[in-house]
Amino acid sequence: DFEVGDEIAVYAYAKLDSYFETQPDYKSPDVPPQSHFVNARTNASWSYDRGNQTIQGRHFYFSVPVTIVVGAEGSEIKELSE
Repeated sequence: DFEVGDEIAVYAYAKLDSYFETQPDYKSPDVPPQSHFVNARTNASWSYDRGNQTIQGRHFYFSVPVTIVVGAEGSEIKELSE
């Protein structure tokens, strides 16, 4: 249960861009998607290092949080993260 004045962080958590993994049957050559972009968005076991930076592939993503304050019943929603 939440109390008036409590602050709540709300996140979206989603699997995105899985359609990038699919290609038409008539593609040539017959290989899966190869780009860094597609691998970074669809392949959790893929990673790429360049200097001191690493890109790690993943399937699931969090949004930027939205922080709201619980108000009295019927009150206007107050968002702190604007």
